[in-house]
Amino acid sequence: MSPFEFWLAAADWGSYMTADDPGACMYGFDEHSRVQSETHRQQCMDYIESDCRAAAGSNDNPNEDHAQLDAMLSYLKTAAVG
Repeated sequence: MSPFEFWLAAADWGSYMTADDPGACMYGFDEHSRVQSETHRQQCMDYIESDCRAAAGSNDNPNEDHAQLDAMLSYLKTAAVG
């Protein structure tokens, strides 16, 4: 997954209903898809594994969604801190 592909996917999976919405972390990437800090990296990975996985299991294309989430997690594991 390229940084741009990740950036687009993060925006698709992000959620910002209230200030303390755990999905708000997905909007915290710059144009190079760098994480803000190791805490930010972990927040995003936790959000993907919990909320996003649950949502993917109820969507029309769960296999495709889970594959995208796997790719996002792989990207996040090595994303630069900016």
